[in-house]
Amino acid sequence: MPIELTCHSCGKRLRVRDEAAGKKARCPGCQTVLDVPAAGGPPSAGGPLGGEFPGINTGAGDGPRGPQETGNPFQSPADVGPEQRPPLLGGGIQPTVIDFADVFNATIEIFKKELGMVVGATLVFGIITNILSQAIAQVGALVEIHPLIVMPFNMVISTVLNAWLLSGLIMVLLPVVRGQQANFGDLFNGGPYFGNMLVTLLILEIAVTAGLALCIVPGIIIALYLWPATLLVVDQKMDFRQALETATKITEGNRLTAFLVFLVGGLIAMASLLLCCVGVIFGSAFSQLLMFVMYVKMIGQPTAAELQQP
Repeated sequence: MPIELTCHSCGKRLRVRDEAAGKKARCPGCQTVLDVPAAGGPPSAGGPLGGEFPGINTGAGDGPRGPQETGNPFQSPADVGPEQRPPLLGGGIQPTVIDFADVFNATIEIFKKELGMVVGATLVFGIITNILSQAIAQVGALVEIHPLIVMPFNMVISTVLNAWLLSGLIMVLLPVVRGQQANFGDLFNGGPYFGNMLVTLLILEIAVTAGLALCIVPGIIIALYLWPATLLVVDQKMDFRQALETATKITEGNRLTAFLVFLVGGLIAMASLLLCCVGVIFGSAFSQLLMFVMYVKMIGQPTAAELQQP
């Protein structure tokens, strides 16, 4: 018989098939992800959870946050049952320790199902940013800027333009990863996030560049601490301070995994160069998607590969 549950975000009553017991479902009203209770169990309802930062649900004492709290350090977060995990609020963050294989497999599944949207968005993003980079370089050559100023000049101008486009790419790919309806036109709708995205990108680029200049390793470490900040600006509508601070929290316990994901993504992108244009297009798109899947899993939310619609 159908299972009844209540959305803890909007209060809407839902009915799902009994085959969905113990799985995830999305509220059609507010898009909040819900845990479907076991068949015969009481109706599911959730409430707000406390957090160290605005929008973060730490769920302290309510259940394990990742493999290290289940007794099995090698257990994937996907293996932790719904009854063991605190409920998620719409847009909320539940810092979670991720598993490399889990991220990679989910990325493959989503890439296969949403190939057109993922490849199309990343291709248009790449073409526009490449054209703009070439134009900036040409302007720098015509103005005859001093060689010592050319690189920081190009970096600042590129970052200003990228702040708008990257916000749009995030607006397109995050819904794809979550199994929501994505709008290709959002690629050009990043304006509302421009200010905080610009400051975040400038801070990241300056910090990482300075770190790379200090024997490379510090730059890599800084990047592994702060890389989700740009996604948090758009996804959680945070200002740059909140985004940078929150990034250090959700990457805790995940930095080695993130390094492996970025390394594999880079190797895939490099290997795709051997297949010429078509290979580069698909390899770059897959590498981008890896980062988005990793982010969604790190904040404790299910991806499209794990969701079952009610």
